[in-house]
Amino acid sequence: MTLYLQLMKITRDAKTTYRYLSSSSGVNKKIVSRFFPVYTHHLSKAVLMHLQNERSEWVLRQGLQTGLKLNPDGTFVLQFPPSNGRSDTGRIWTSYDCSRKQHWLTVYKNGSLGRFLMKDSHQSSSMSESEMNNQVKQSVEKLIEKLDTTQN
Repeated sequence: MTLYLQLMKITRDAKTTYRYLSSSSGVNKKIVSRFFPVYTHHLSKAVLMHLQNERSEWVLRQGLQTGLKLNPDGTFVLQFPPSNGRSDTGRIWTSYDCSRKQHWLTVYKNGSLGRFLMKDSHQSSSMSESEMNNQVKQSVEKLIEKLDTTQN
């Protein structure tokens, strides 16, 4: 039987996680992990939260649970896992078009590309946070629908 005990210590630069692994033989091992704070744009965060909270089974079926990369500008890329010897099997990402002031959710898989508008700053300046989150969720659902129809 193995027991995990996790303690958090917050330092100025990072969260340090201490895990103590204890086994039935009485051997204790200290495992230290450091987590640095990363900026994530609130729209990217809303996409990731929706995928985690509402579509986690879909994420697991697609193999996306290990392919997350957070970019310094607050966007992200979710890489599909390699298959059949191919390393680039597609990805989902968020981006911002500076010239048009638009936030996009984009998917590329099996030669198919789909872009879904999450926010147009010219049109949505009066939107509430709730309305914005609903628009993001709709974009995520459209993306999932597109992927599911192109895979079948």
